[in-house]
Amino acid sequence: MKQQPKNRRKRVLRWVLGILLMLFYVVISMTPVNMLLPHNRSPYVYSADNNEYCEFELGKAQDPYGRVLSGFEAYKLKKGNPSLQLYRCFKPDWWQIWNWPDFLVHNRWYLPYNPDCEECLKWYRPRERMQNKVN
Repeated sequence: MKQQPKNRRKRVLRWVLGILLMLFYVVISMTPVNMLLPHNRSPYVYSADNNEYCEFELGKAQDPYGRVLSGFEAYKLKKGNPSLQLYRCFKPDWWQIWNWPDFLVHNRWYLPYNPDCEECLKWYRPRERMQNKVN
């Protein structure tokens, strides 16, 4: 039975498209261009205890997630409440394909999302904090 040329073209087109997408992903994630993409610009903000505890990390090895966890553990000991839950105040931006591996494997994405983090998001204002240090 002979294969139809139309089906063969579709299959070749799918393979070519798949290879191009993989090359695009490799170029984006393995080059210095990756450092200019948005994941390095905005912090990951976390909250706990009805926004009494707020913490942030800059992400991508600039400010480690482990520091956030150790600070939260110290806060739980200080409050004497080991059952406190840490929440993330951010959603994954799925359009950022260069972050897909991070979305799949990093522990920060297993924390529950808290949409009511306005106080913590207001707390992270780098310019205001710098001005307060100067004054």
